[in-house]
Amino acid sequence: MKRLGLKSVGAIVLSLASAGCSGGILGVGEGGELQVNRSRWQAAGIVDYTYQVDRGCFCGFAGPHEIQVRDGLIVAVIDLRDGSAVEAQLFDFFDTVEDLFDIIERAIANQAAVLEVDYHVQLGYPTRIELDGALNVADDELTVTVSRFVDES
Repeated sequence: MKRLGLKSVGAIVLSLASAGCSGGILGVGEGGELQVNRSRWQAAGIVDYTYQVDRGCFCGFAGPHEIQVRDGLIVAVIDLRDGSAVEAQLFDFFDTVEDLFDIIERAIANQAAVLEVDYHVQLGYPTRIELDGALNVADDELTVTVSRFVDES
């Protein structure tokens, strides 16, 4: 049996939570901001980087972690609460910058009730995502805060 990664679970929760829901998207402007910032990120050509992420959610891998990405793939994850390395088979539960853009894109497509995103001014990557798929659904909220981004290309 294949275990669903956090990205898959998030997509399912967003799809189910927004079915038949007519919520408004806050702070995104028809996806224009997403496209401008994703293009800015892609133009920078950064494929090797390290960043810290603090994920607030009702999920298994909440809290602060350091993510190391090489050639666009996660190669190491450190749990910053105790400094322990996360096992490689669990990397699918964590996100690259491209994955963060995908979370935002799915939220827009699924008409999330609340979506607020801040982007890095120069590089375009998301620095904060606040998401609630549906106001009347418990435990579908997600907050992602990105800090200490280091370009290692």
